[in-house]
Amino acid sequence: MLILADSDVVRKLAFCELLLELHQVMVVPPDQMRVLPALKFQVARKLEAYPSALAHFQQFLSKVKAAPVANPEWAEFFSELDVGEQQLFSVLCQGDAQEIITGDKRCLETLSGICTTHGGLKPILDSKKVWCFEAIILRLLNNRGFSIVNARMQRWRGLQNCQIDAVIDRAFPLSNGSIGHATSVLQSYLSQLRTRAPMVLLSV
Repeated sequence: MLILADSDVVRKLAFCELLLELHQVMVVPPDQMRVLPALKFQVARKLEAYPSALAHFQQFLSKVKAAPVANPEWAEFFSELDVGEQQLFSVLCQGDAQEIITGDKRCLETLSGICTTHGGLKPILDSKKVWCFEAIILRLLNNRGFSIVNARMQRWRGLQNCQIDAVIDRAFPLSNGSIGHATSVLQSYLSQLRTRAPMVLLSV
């Protein structure tokens, strides 16, 4: 089971219309993906001005399932996170879920601090896979190839009144892009993130 812990990752993948390919690149059936029920409303509001991205998201939403309710005893470990993050990281640690995706860098930094304070939590998190947005894009590059992924990113760039993600902007420039450049930018960012959250074992 894979948990999508951050609405921004879903929104960004919807903008570049790669969200429906997430289950293929992660090798997880869509019905084994879990999201908070509130995700539907959070992301839909941000996509309402972009009909194609919204339709892409709604199709994705029809295939995934709601996350189970977390055991309250687990939530105390994650009291420094926001309510949604508490719920989803608790579900990750208490049950069958093996993977979680989050694009929230503050969340990862906080998790690193929690692992320092609660030594018993780190071995549990280390037994899971924690993915960030940039690592997902690297997997998509390896799985789908530069031409396809770059074309989707340029589609995102072309959306009116829509600001593209800063790392994606550097990794996939308007012209003269390459898989080598994209990979270098994404891997460099991942290295910075590992420095900021050293106790969290990020997957690639």
